[in-house]
Amino acid sequence: MPRTAERSEAVRGAAIIEDAFLSYIKEFQRFTLQARLRFEARDWHGALQDSADRLDVYSSLVAHTVDHLHDLLDEHTRDKDAWRAMKGAYLERVNDRTDSELAETFFNSITRRIFVTVGVDSDLEFVAAGATQPLTRMVKTDRQVRTIGNFCMGFFSQGGFKLRLPEWQPLFMAYSLLCFVAEWCKI
Repeated sequence: MPRTAERSEAVRGAAIIEDAFLSYIKEFQRFTLQARLRFEARDWHGALQDSADRLDVYSSLVAHTVDHLHDLLDEHTRDKDAWRAMKGAYLERVNDRTDSELAETFFNSITRRIFVTVGVDSDLEFVAAGATQPLTRMVKTDRQVRTIGNFCMGFFSQGGFKLRLPEWQPLFMAYSLLCFVAEWCKI
């Protein structure tokens, strides 16, 4: 593929991926707002369905985007030079976003479907520095059991949830105790 054509395809491919990512964000936000209403209404079955639907949205948009890129790139779909250029063009589009890491992960999901990557291909994928560092546990001591319960109550009340806190306090305290037991037992 000539260099100018490669750049043009890269820019168009990056735009297709960004559009799909923005659609994902929009759908995720819609489900998240709906989750709040379902939680307040104690519609647990609806919340569970929304959770499954939210996961399906990601997979569906990734699959649709892969198909769209196959149509755009045709025989160059698995051309690594084209994808390196597309990665650069995509980075230009999403680099200033506050959720740029999520946008990069979405891009990686696309490349992994096309190239069936095992391990990491840093030429084609976005790789965060220090991404292999282990996560630390949030709950470390028994003193934090009450703190987590208070955090849960504060989170839901400040988040605009319409809850009568005395009614939910036992649930939050039970959650705190479970977190403590899980930490203590190293679960």
